Amino acid sequence: MSAPDQNFVTRPDNAVYETDSPVHYAVAEGIATVTMSRTEFNNAQNSQMTYALDAAFRRAVDDDAVKVIVLRGDGKHFSAGHDIGTPGRDINKPF
Repeated sequence: MSAPDQNFVTRPDNAVYETDSPVHYAVAEGIATVTMSRTEFNNAQNSQMTYALDAAFRRAVDDDAVKVIVLRGDGKHFSAGHDIGTPGRDINKPF
């Protein structure tokens, strides 16, 4: 694996991420807003984002005050789908 860009975060599990918070969560008036925030990659979902989305949805479901969940994407694109083209920026585990 090549050296990560200095703007990326390296984790103990050998994952290299560009941010600590790929998903933002907010609640107002019974509406939970879950926002994907990897605009540099058109909000493509890497493993970090997938786990963060799962945590945000669980948080919303467990909150009795939440009646609606809105999923949105920061920036120009909602989501480019799963990020399968950037293995150097994701968990580096052999199969």
